[in-house]
Amino acid sequence: MTRVAETRVPDAVYEQARRHFDTRQLADLTLAVVAINGWNRLNVAFRTIPGTYQVPQRHAAVAR
Repeated sequence: MTRVAETRVPDAVYEQARRHFDTRQLADLTLAVVAINGWNRLNVAFRTIPGTYQVPQRHAAVAR
């Protein structure tokens, strides 16, 4: 699903997924992949170095 413009999702792959997931689960899985792809593209655009993110101090107290 990441490179669908080049390869599309082959019918055989779709049918295999349908054996394991119902319609709702496939939709949830698809949306999760879309979100992750979006985050990855943002990180590429901003030249984020993996593993360097730190919670800003103003939010650190809330996260604990």
